[in-house]
Amino acid sequence: MEIRLVRYPKGVINVGHTHPCAHGMCVLDGNLVTHEGVYGPRTFVWFPEGEVMELGASTETDVTVQFITNKPFRIDCVHNERIRRKRPNVIIGQNVAASRQSHVMHETT
Repeated sequence: MEIRLVRYPKGVINVGHTHPCAHGMCVLDGNLVTHEGVYGPRTFVWFPEGEVMELGASTETDVTVQFITNKPFRIDCVHNERIRRKRPNVIIGQNVAASRQSHVMHETT
């Protein structure tokens, strides 16, 4: 497992790629733009192992995420392969530190 703090500068999109590991991104600041939508702060997005994806920052602002993998990380570029339009697993939660509530998060569909 690896945990990293990652920042994408505004307008930077990491085009068609896969990872040999499942991974999650907790959006800390800005908006994470993916092949399935845009996710704001306090959103956790999980990507299955091997999924072809695109992600990065919106054109308006940088995005900072906490990046968590279940195995060693590697990025593999994908050329001429269609991206599956499948919504990743998304969880939206409250600012637990500010509210001092439990770590309950709500799944969206």
